[in-house]
Amino acid sequence: MTLNHELPVADVLASRLQGQQVQTSAFFEVVRRELGFPDEIAHWPIPEDLVLRLV
Repeated sequence: MTLNHELPVADVLASRLQGQQVQTSAFFEVVRRELGFPDEIAHWPIPEDLVLRLV
């Protein structure tokens, strides 16, 4: 589970933690167009310790 005051940002983070490529996802293209989220969140580094705790 991820939380953020902006739903699309939380969804992008959750998807990235699952290994999905959100920058090439048709689903996230629709989310970006309809709800909007900053493109850079698809590229922000996720700390390795966070990944290790959640996988």
